[in-house]
Amino acid sequence: PMATNMVATLVDDSIQFTWESSNDSKSNFDDQLMIVIYCSELKQADGLIGGVKRSAKKCTFQLNERFRGKAVEVYASIISWDRRRIANNVYLGRLG
Repeated sequence: PMATNMVATLVDDSIQFTWESSNDSKSNFDDQLMIVIYCSELKQADGLIGGVKRSAKKCTFQLNERFRGKAVEVYASIISWDRRRIANNVYLGRLG
């Protein structure tokens, strides 16, 4: 299951993500965050898979230098540590 109440906020040259853990029995504390940042002006994407656990409830993603000052579309999902299960992604909006 996807984390709940996920929010992405642009702060200087980074995007801060916050969320609440799901109480669903299928979620695990070691599930990991997956994010995609897309800049339509450049037709390029950036992001991360893993490294930040669901239980952290926050993440700061440093924007790629090329994306700074440009509008970006932000998507997120949660993926299991073994990469066998993935939640439906959510669109968190346009930032910038």
